[in-house]
Amino acid sequence: MNESMDKTMKEDDLEPLKLGPFSCKQILTVLISWLIIYGLGTVFISNPFWTERHAGGNVNYIHAMYLHGLLIGLVGLVALTITQVFSFRSKHVRQSILGGMVLATILATVGGIFNKSITEIGWLWMQVFSFFVTDEIVLALLIGFYVEWRNKSGASRSFPFLSAWLSTLGAFIAAVMGHIAGYILEFGDHPRFIGLYAAAVGEKLDDLTGNMIISHAHLFTTSLLGLLVAAAAWRFGYKALEGGARNLVRVGFVLLMAGTVGLIVIYASTAFTSFSWPTVFPFGPNGVNGFGADDFTDGFGLMLGGLIILLAMAFNRKPDFVAKWFRPTMTGVVATWVAVVLWGPVAGFSIQLRENLFGAGDPSAPLAKVDAAFVHSVIDFFPFMAAVLVLLLIADLFLGPDKVKTIGRWVGVGSLVTVAGLLVHVFNDAGAVFGPGYFLTGAGLAIIAVMAVLLVLRLGEAAGAEEMEKPPQGSHKGTAHPART
Repeated sequence: MNESMDKTMKEDDLEPLKLGPFSCKQILTVLISWLIIYGLGTVFISNPFWTERHAGGNVNYIHAMYLHGLLIGLVGLVALTITQVFSFRSKHVRQSILGGMVLATILATVGGIFNKSITEIGWLWMQVFSFFVTDEIVLALLIGFYVEWRNKSGASRSFPFLSAWLSTLGAFIAAVMGHIAGYILEFGDHPRFIGLYAAAVGEKLDDLTGNMIISHAHLFTTSLLGLLVAAAAWRFGYKALEGGARNLVRVGFVLLMAGTVGLIVIYASTAFTSFSWPTVFPFGPNGVNGFGADDFTDGFGLMLGGLIILLAMAFNRKPDFVAKWFRPTMTGVVATWVAVVLWGPVAGFSIQLRENLFGAGDPSAPLAKVDAAFVHSVIDFFPFMAAVLVLLLIADLFLGPDKVKTIGRWVGVGSLVTVAGLLVHVFNDAGAVFGPGYFLTGAGLAIIAVMAVLLVLRLGEAAGAEEMEKPPQGSHKGTAHPART
């Protein structure tokens, strides 16, 4: 049955992905170049080392909207990468994601540069429209997963596929939260039932909006991370796993998917109701110490699951699997995920288990500066690590093995140096604008930035070579279907 479906697939669905006269590699070269330039602005626009001086402070509007420019571009890159990793065959799905990625990135970044206030309607709505385009990207990705499932494609019955589909659903729910919160910020209690709903669930309208914003941000970021782990597992040899390694990876995916479902439930309930999840394993004065329910679910579900998946693949000893595992890009992915775990569960839990000292947002607590440095670094760190992961996958997908060695190895080094710098900054010199942690983190980010530039240069070379290999118009190659890149 699968073979008959494959035979009836349209020829168009197997053609290389393009946007007008531009190939996918050409578009990626330009788009990633622009995002690198735009990203450099975050050093001056939203630098966690000297902004938001205590953990209970409100997020700066200008900073948040500027960072949304990067995040929208990231979502497009992730979605396009997923279609390539899982070999989505629908040209309509892939084309809508590619076009949406370009349009949303342009609107979000240009708007992010000039959007200084919620009263600046033109720039604000430019970014809002980019959010709607991002919805189209995520919806197209959900549809793509469904089409692959319906056609029983090679990946569609695997744990990585199902986990990625679930994470995409989480991202879509998070996007809906963001839209509702944005509407309330712009229009307030209009129509009146919005305020009535807030009162019915026991919340003030401002508090309900704040809860939605926080839930939106956290759920979207964790969903992207889960999506990228699933993609990395499939890309780097899940199908080749056997025996104990395969079973261990499946355990990791059970944890990852359970964590994803748990986070969807937790953030949806806190976004739309006044319910507050209790602290997990509370102790200390008035039970102030303990795990936050969302952080516990994230740390012991998604992040631990991801670590088990990647390490189980690393230590698999099947002879024909080892060469695939030691792709430099995969070692970069593992190093980056280790950095995520060090910063999330390790550093985060060490603070949560001593909140009587760190203050949980109380600026008068003995270690309030440490709490502030951690909380506001987290806002930037996890989306940045998601960007690092997707750049590694793009490198592996679109460049040859000889072109990715330097990128994969040094990006992994950069990720570990970055998290080491953050740990030094938070736990050693919190509050110091230019302390040792600042410069160590800067060194790690500089390494990653240089490798991102190298990726762009090599994508440009690959795009140029691809153009040179094109047959003259009117001629036909007697080859099978071309690669869908």
